[in-house]
Amino acid sequence: MAEWLFVAVHGLFAESHGTAMVRCQDADEDRRHAQLLHLLRVVGARLQELVQVRQWQAAGGMSRQQVIIDPVLTETERPVVGPIRQRDEPGREGIWCELLLPRAWLSRPIDGLRAVQSTRAVLETLDAVGMQYGLGVIPVRNPPSGGDVPDDPFTAPPLHRHAAMTSASERLRGLLEEVGPDEMLVATRTERSARTATSLDRFIANMGDLVEHDDHSLPDGKKVMTWRIRANW
Repeated sequence: MAEWLFVAVHGLFAESHGTAMVRCQDADEDRRHAQLLHLLRVVGARLQELVQVRQWQAAGGMSRQQVIIDPVLTETERPVVGPIRQRDEPGREGIWCELLLPRAWLSRPIDGLRAVQSTRAVLETLDAVGMQYGLGVIPVRNPPSGGDVPDDPFTAPPLHRHAAMTSASERLRGLLEEVGPDEMLVATRTERSARTATSLDRFIANMGDLVEHDDHSLPDGKKVMTWRIRANW
């Protein structure tokens, strides 16, 4: 099975198990709710590329099982992993996990903080699955050979990288001063592959209307690319 992790339609699992759900109150909240679900699906897709699921599932004899995470908005203050059940009904086979998310997440635009929180919530759900079924902690894939050496946070970066970091920071600081109250700034320093470019373009289109795009060359030969976006929610 190529896709082992799936973020279900909101409340699909909870609807049949009596979990108290909250409903969106207006169009803005409904739009942010849709963006949050899209974000969770993106997180799930990225995690499939970062972890070794086959050997993790094989430890518990579940090598052909799909993990379905069902996000449910409730009045909880932080993400909480709800019931985890193994189902064998036709069309719903797999391990179903209820993930309770704070309603307060919809009180402000979906941003990078929510991306980090969503990633952590999904990882905590997978940890709970591993604990319940004796699979242990899900292992991370080995980095590709020949890639960049990870930075040592306790030593200063090489001079050329330090200059690039300083240049990028100064550039972003200037751009942030121009961002209005209804706008956001998206920035990346890595060269984009065709796949990454497609995902990023889709993300920007979903977040709002493009105001300005900028490519700024850095001293190390790379670029910092920025998009100023006016929110459409």
